[in-house]
Amino acid sequence: MKKKIKTKKNPTFSVIIPCYNAASTIQRTLFALTQQTFDDFEAIIINDGSEDLGPQIVKKFTSNDPRFKLINITQNQGLSNARNIGLDYSSGKYICFLDSDDWWPSNKLEVFKKHFNKGYDFLFSDYTRVYENTKKEIYVKVKKEIKYEDLLMFNPIPLSTAALNSEKLGMIKFKDIKLSEDWVFWLDLFKNKIRPLGINKNLMFYNVNSNSLSSNKLKMISRAWYIYRHYQGVSFLRASFYLVVYIINAIKKRL
Repeated sequence: MKKKIKTKKNPTFSVIIPCYNAASTIQRTLFALTQQTFDDFEAIIINDGSEDLGPQIVKKFTSNDPRFKLINITQNQGLSNARNIGLDYSSGKYICFLDSDDWWPSNKLEVFKKHFNKGYDFLFSDYTRVYENTKKEIYVKVKKEIKYEDLLMFNPIPLSTAALNSEKLGMIKFKDIKLSEDWVFWLDLFKNKIRPLGINKNLMFYNVNSNSLSSNKLKMISRAWYIYRHYQGVSFLRASFYLVVYIINAIKKRL
């Protein structure tokens, strides 16, 4: 007998998923969500002007499961805008972000709920990098503690690993930039009083596509400098130091 899915007006988790031409991966992402052992969540999928069959695949989930909600944008406006729309529609106490080509193991939300109950207000976790073309997998372990100064030197938190307590931290929005919008979001978040925790369990599979925005290293270095100087107001000397450390960390990440 099929399990009846109950929904509440205010679920524990809101999962925000931008979707743009993701027909090849969105099924895997959403199916993994249906397998969560902690099932009190809403999944808000923002169709950001897709030109493929992605929205039709999403509709198969929304028509069968009231926890899944599709929001359509007629023209592509970028990840920051899509995530901000998802934030506007979210009603959960805890906000999670999930990219349309990443996916979670079934215990992700259950583990996060247990740690949120301990008083933490920002969580992230270990994850596995899965290389799309070769199927090679690399396990990445995160530090349990992280501060604003650490984040200036490198962004060790892929968006799909993280969740925040919206009641404690409020609703910070993503800035309208094409690259590293998640890094700027974390920096803005960590400027506030925050109690974060890195969980040493594999709770996300990160799809690595050679054509992805984050794979363009020269653009990322240029963007890091711009973030230091423009968005964070770091002095020239400090920004130079952080940039050197950022480049070293980026090289280490790919060794």
